Amino acid sequence: EEALKRVDHINPDLRAASANALKHFPSKDNLEIIENLITDKNKDVSFAAIRSLAQNNIEEYEEVLFDLYHHPKNLTNLQKVAVYISIMESTKNMEYMERSLEGLLYYSKHPTEKYSVIARKELSRRMWSHPRVMDLMKRFMLLGEDFNFVYFATGKFLEHEKEWLDENLIKIFNRNGSRIVAMIRNKFYEFCPKNMWEGFKVALLKNKGTNRDYFTGTLKAIKHYDPDSARK
Repeated sequence: EEALKRVDHINPDLRAASANALKHFPSKDNLEIIENLITDKNKDVSFAAIRSLAQNNIEEYEEVLFDLYHHPKNLTNLQKVAVYISIMESTKNMEYMERSLEGLLYYSKHPTEKYSVIARKELSRRMWSHPRVMDLMKRFMLLGEDFNFVYFATGKFLEHEKEWLDENLIKIFNRNGSRIVAMIRNKFYEFCPKNMWEGFKVALLKNKGTNRDYFTGTLKAIKHYDPDSARK
């Protein structure tokens, strides 16, 4: 009832929140409201409304969702991403899941656009073990772009891609933020990279002395395993 009161609110955040809420109350009447919100001029409201179409085996909702999928000409990139996510969330049709995966991969390449960030988030949440998603993670790790995506990817590399991490260690350290460097650095002795000491050197210099805790934490790690290197 509160959501229904705000579907026409002047504040787009409240309209988007209403669309999000209506996702949990599927009905024919609410579907009509959602369809109106899909045409909202505010991109976040429209995105939330399309996401509300993700309903398991509700034919009326699927008809609207697949109509958007088959007529993408007038959709923005953000709306297309919302359609792909909703299909992956609601359909059991493997063909359409594959098509949606292709769509998310296609729109995930831009480093900063909102639709790309959302696409990468969805891919990492649902499909991170897919080979093409892993390739996407590696690309962004090497570029040092999109902190949240790279930070998530770091955990997966530490668990499943240590050999690749070893081969690209210094390049990754030079191009990413100190939190990612520290995350890998703290796992050095679990996989003993060939470039361990060079990696420690880069880690020490990463903050140019501006973060004392980070600097001393790295130094203590070296001291624990190799006092001679620490003194150097």
